[in-house]
Amino acid sequence: MVSTVITAMVFTAVLSAYIFLGRSLIRLGNADSIESGVRRTLYYFRQDAAMATAVTSAGASQLTLSTPNGAVSYTYDSVGQTLTRTGTTGNLALLSGVTSFKFDYYDSNQNA
Repeated sequence: MVSTVITAMVFTAVLSAYIFLGRSLIRLGNADSIESGVRRTLYYFRQDAAMATAVTSAGASQLTLSTPNGAVSYTYDSVGQTLTRTGTTGNLALLSGVTSFKFDYYDSNQNA
């Protein structure tokens, strides 16, 4: 009787540890996916901003840059929770599941 109780406690502990490790690995995978998406977004934005000759239009959820290759637009859709890049090569969904996003603009004196 005592050995059955001890065995049940050991199995419960092992199962709890297994579930904890499984959840942790899933969270780690999700964090890596989010990080790579952000890295890709910054890569595209850095390239476009460096090539930009002018800011064609700007808003809190939309930014259009004029580049030698044509206009490039970044748009945040609050309903679909996506950040999209639209350029001469077509639309590219950069990020999804973005609950909040806003473009801020500053002049050379750090004034908004």
